[in-house]
Amino acid sequence: MKTVTLTEKRVERVIELLKNHHTTEAYARTTDGRPTRGNDPEAVCWCALGAIEKVCAPKGTLLRLGEIPAEIFTNIVSLNDHGRLHQLCAELRKCVGMKIGVREDFSK
Repeated sequence: MKTVTLTEKRVERVIELLKNHHTTEAYARTTDGRPTRGNDPEAVCWCALGAIEKVCAPKGTLLRLGEIPAEIFTNIVSLNDHGRLHQLCAELRKCVGMKIGVREDFSK
């Protein structure tokens, strides 16, 4: 499995996506509101995890987020769906320097 580092530049790209095209309760959504993967070319809005997937995982791959500490991961998910964007962005910035796994999507 390949790993990708969440650099400051990548995290800021994730935050920029969320500021302009945020969704909840799905990794991403298409123009008609259908839930989809974050790296789907038809996605037009993203949740925090979907935005990380868009920025870090090419189409046809999946993220393995196990390297993100459980507390931060839980905060990201909760803030994405129920918090304020500035709180979510602060939590995402704590991920700078962390490594995440990327693997081929065998479900297709």
